[in-house]
Amino acid sequence: MQELTDLKILLVDDSRSFIALISTHLTPYQVILESVMDPSLAVQRALDFNPDIIITDYEMPGMNGLKLIELIRNEKALNETPIIFLTASEDSKLSLEAILVGCDDFISKQVFPTVLIPKIFALIRIRNRNIQLLKLKQTEAVLALVGTYKHELGNTLTILEGYWHLLRKNPTSEDIFDKGCNNILRIKGILNAISNIKRFEEEEYTTNTKILKITAND
Repeated sequence: MQELTDLKILLVDDSRSFIALISTHLTPYQVILESVMDPSLAVQRALDFNPDIIITDYEMPGMNGLKLIELIRNEKALNETPIIFLTASEDSKLSLEAILVGCDDFISKQVFPTVLIPKIFALIRIRNRNIQLLKLKQTEAVLALVGTYKHELGNTLTILEGYWHLLRKNPTSEDIFDKGCNNILRIKGILNAISNIKRFEEEEYTTNTKILKITAND
């Protein structure tokens, strides 16, 4: 499975023997495995290591896996990192609770050797697709942004060009001069808005055209 090569996995478990067992199962896939035995150190280790996926046990001294998942999900940098919840319990309520606090999948320790790799592979594939979709959405947003300002600047420059021709014919007209200055100020305002964009939302302009509604900083 080429997608697992150099994959960074953080394993949180207080059992040295279980860490060694998982390491043995992962060795053929050339992943980069970091382990933490003290769950109170796991969040900082995750922030430093920036793993592609986190695997955590449930029963650990000082902090159980559910609390750890909550702490991980409170960190913006780790909010989208896939988490697998390991448990020796067969209690379906516990698995549901783990999903509700933020884990993406769970594995019973009794069957983990047969399902660990497929579950890791599936979660990474989903994560990669989500990243691709986000990049596509960002590209579409940038194109819409360009279209929005192209439309705004194009209209304003066309009007300004018209006033310029009128001024050439009647250079003493203060009314035409003032209107031209107003459009110059409009262009300045558009450029200022570009440099102060805070957020934007797509809006349908015509049937086949979308523009962005821009909100700038105050």
